[in-house]
Amino acid sequence: LEVRSKLHFYNVPVKSASATDPLLTIAQVAQPEDFVVFKLDIDTYDVEHEIVQEIRTNARGTNASLLIDELFFEYHFATPREPRLHSY
Repeated sequence: LEVRSKLHFYNVPVKSASATDPLLTIAQVAQPEDFVVFKLDIDTYDVEHEIVQEIRTNARGTNASLLIDELFFEYHFATPREPRLHSY
């Protein structure tokens, strides 16, 4: 299928402002006319939170929010059973 050549899966540890920063990868690879779907599932609150905040605020200047058309991520929140979790 034509679409398979356009799918990319990266299964590497994530570190901001490094070669494994997913938002920098998107900024380097994606074009404004591309349809970019970003699925974030790291299961580490601090890392996911930093990435979501960058998409929201563009504090590091990645412009990821301008390139990402759809974002999927697991929203972590505190409950009486899991009080240690945080929310975005």
